[in-house]
Amino acid sequence: MDEKKAEAEPLGLILEPPQADYDGFAHRLLAACDLWGPWIEGEPRFWAAPAIFSKALEGRLHDAAAQTGRLYQALVDIVWDEPHLLDSFFAMTPVQKRMWHASGGLWHTFARFDCFMCEGNRIQICEINADTPSGQDDAILYNAFMAKENPELEDPNALYEDRLWDAWQLFHQAVTGVPGGPRRVGLIYPTEMPEDITLIHLYARWLASRGVESVMGSPFNLKRRPDGGVSVFGQPVDSVLRHYKTDWWAEREPAWLDEAPYFDTEPLTEPLECLLGAQEAGKVSVINPFGSVLPQNKRAMAFFWEHQDRFEPDLREVIRRYIPQTFRLEHMDRGVLMRERAEWVLKSDYGCEGDEVVLGRSVDDGLWERLLDAARPGRWVAQRFFKIMPLQNRWLPNCGVYLVGGAPVGIFTRLSPSGQMTDQGALVAPSFVDPREK
Repeated sequence: MDEKKAEAEPLGLILEPPQADYDGFAHRLLAACDLWGPWIEGEPRFWAAPAIFSKALEGRLHDAAAQTGRLYQALVDIVWDEPHLLDSFFAMTPVQKRMWHASGGLWHTFARFDCFMCEGNRIQICEINADTPSGQDDAILYNAFMAKENPELEDPNALYEDRLWDAWQLFHQAVTGVPGGPRRVGLIYPTEMPEDITLIHLYARWLASRGVESVMGSPFNLKRRPDGGVSVFGQPVDSVLRHYKTDWWAEREPAWLDEAPYFDTEPLTEPLECLLGAQEAGKVSVINPFGSVLPQNKRAMAFFWEHQDRFEPDLREVIRRYIPQTFRLEHMDRGVLMRERAEWVLKSDYGCEGDEVVLGRSVDDGLWERLLDAARPGRWVAQRFFKIMPLQNRWLPNCGVYLVGGAPVGIFTRLSPSGQMTDQGALVAPSFVDPREK
């Protein structure tokens, strides 16, 4: 059995050996693609070779993400019918609740579900991004670049752009009543964060290829129009792509009791009300909808486990199969958490990309106890640790499956070194499917 076949057997995923001349590869990539830099602090940001999925594994990942998407929709339906849960379970702030109510229960046009292959051939989904899903520039442009060198492989991201536009048009018509999609789009993003600019540029190019104008800006560039609509830098827009996280629009409070307050704690009331008012008047569609404030909250995963009886039997099976055991921290037995420190991970409600994540096995008893004391009530969950199966005995793959309109349509693969359990500093690998590897 050759080495590649042996590597593929356990998981259905192999890593081709990276190109030796990374600097030369990086310069060719930069010349061909509008991607954010190929180095981070002098270290490579890309795996310079394909990550190759079997058809069977692609199917399993797609099914896991789609079924989990159904589960989140059921949660949204429950909370929409029982708004008291916004306070009693999710501890939402007044502005977060305003976003939720204004959404009409709409929460996603596109989302990313981060899937991990674990011992026992299980897939675990411990993170979703339904708020401001990212990585499409790396996933799509890098794949297209590498596809030229690997024509025998399938690009699972090739249809993402068309599927997103189809979903966008349908959503826009549902909100505004106007068929045919938007005419001018506001691309709203944190302009002070340069790492997102290539993704925003990608959206702008996609829109331009369809004859749709776009204007880029931050929430502070949104203004009310006399007709109830909204403008960006004085230009009227009928749709807004919101790449600005819901928790940044709302009140901001540190997740740790002993952490200094944020410099800017107040919500973005004026631009938020400008946008919500235009949406409620049917003048503008907002993608992703502000209803994502609920599924983005990691306490959603605690709701699944603490209230399994609220879901249909098939969705209870989805919870047990794909969602790691997760509970609100304040409802966990302190003695259990201390005795089983290595089996638990602390996560804040809106932390992302490894921020505000603490692995019990990575700290000692003393620090663990201090962290439990410092965690702000109502903001944290405890999630059961799971062991990711490594590739080549070193790399831990995170396979982010994109859903567009509820259907899987792409994979964004990141590789973390063994022993590192977050995606900070992870390498981006181009995702391909071998049609011959069933």
